[in-house]
Amino acid sequence: MVRAAGFEPAHLPRENGSDSQGDLQKPVPLSQDLSRVVTAWADLSLPLKAAILAIVNTATTKGGQ
Repeated sequence: MVRAAGFEPAHLPRENGSDSQGDLQKPVPLSQDLSRVVTAWADLSLPLKAAILAIVNTATTKGGQ
């Protein structure tokens, strides 16, 4: 079955049965370091934000090595 592309309803269960909207509403505990980054994010310069995102992207695409 092929789904239509474009705007999708705001609430669709995932194929594995989990509820994606409900999953997003579950609180996730943040480490102290991550909490500091989130708190400071609005005050960081664009180059610093880009550097942080580049590190995260590298770590997640290469298995954190």
